[in-house]
Amino acid sequence: MDKKVFRPLWSFDVPKTETWLSEMAEQGYLLYEFRKSSSTFLFKQGSPGRAEFKIGLDKKKSDVLPDALVNDGWRMVSRKGAWYAAVNEQPQEQIKTSIVQDNIVKRNQKLFYLFISILVFLTVWMFNFVMDYMWMQSLPEAIQEHLRDTGGMVTNPLVIFPGIIINVLLISLLAYFLNTIRNSNKQLTHRNSEEEDLEHGVVEGQELIPFEEETSLKKEGKLVVKRYFGWKFAPDKLEKRLEEMEAKGFQLYRISWSGISFYFLSGSPRRVSYKTEFQNMPDERSAGMHKEAGWKQVYSSASSFPKWRIWSQEYSKDGAKPVLYSDQPTKQKQALKMAINSTLIFIPVIALYSFYIWTDINLATESIYYTITWPVIIIFSIIVILFSSFTIRSWLYYFRMKKIED
Repeated sequence: MDKKVFRPLWSFDVPKTETWLSEMAEQGYLLYEFRKSSSTFLFKQGSPGRAEFKIGLDKKKSDVLPDALVNDGWRMVSRKGAWYAAVNEQPQEQIKTSIVQDNIVKRNQKLFYLFISILVFLTVWMFNFVMDYMWMQSLPEAIQEHLRDTGGMVTNPLVIFPGIIINVLLISLLAYFLNTIRNSNKQLTHRNSEEEDLEHGVVEGQELIPFEEETSLKKEGKLVVKRYFGWKFAPDKLEKRLEEMEAKGFQLYRISWSGISFYFLSGSPRRVSYKTEFQNMPDERSAGMHKEAGWKQVYSSASSFPKWRIWSQEYSKDGAKPVLYSDQPTKQKQALKMAINSTLIFIPVIALYSFYIWTDINLATESIYYTITWPVIIIFSIIVILFSSFTIRSWLYYFRMKKIED
């Protein structure tokens, strides 16, 4: 007996969908087809058994899996467009290979940025709507009547409140999507327990000092806290500052979850090379290569995309200063990616807020009934200036890297 199951938004959380398919197999329902357009999965009833499912995304749309996967027991179950599902019914301990899911991670990354842009737009729109409505309610009744007659003011609760409710629901839905995609990508990139510890701030190889002891060390001057705002837009300057602190005898101990506060313990001066690394999505293989080369990971951002890491390596007085990447093109490529990433994130927000500022000032100059909403203008102006500085600094960093000769 066949079974048809509707599963909306399944591609937002691929690991959860894979687990669900395996649970269905244990109940005796084995997948034989899925339809992406209608988000439905078709199962044939059979004998309950173990089956490991993997979902892949391949733009080549090939119906044949690589030989290494086939030899390891994997077989294609169904393909719809670029999406496909594969299954392996061997015991888990005998499975040595897995489906490459980097394309799913990249797709999730693009969706993440898209949803953030929409979320920002809806949030700003609702804030603007509420502020305008409150301002209009403070006007004299005669002016309100004039605005209603000319269509410049909406006061009907049947229009206002449903609009706000729908906007709040959309914002909540987008927040849920963002959280789901973020958690999905964490699982797809196979984050390990060691990196989870780093996200709590403690430098690799160090142990967390109790809060009371930290407070005592601060009072004694043995623990120093430095805050570096916006270092991700000029990472080369952060590297220099950290190396200067080490040369003075302040050894990096931990970094706050936000990546802003850096905690240093007083000790002996050291020669330490610090290098930052930017990745659009985490690459555990490169992280393993850095560790094999003697680098110690001192920071790993909580965000998976983009991913920021800080590496350190101590060296002797007579030794050469270690470098994370020996080839300059790799550094330039990373700097360019970072600059483009910053531009794509901040420019839409800058444009949106600048348009609001211009509109608000323009209305105030043309209408005797409208006054500039200074609190909003000030807040939006600060955001525009701040985001503009981040964008400019990221491009200046790229040009600095571009000028450095091999």
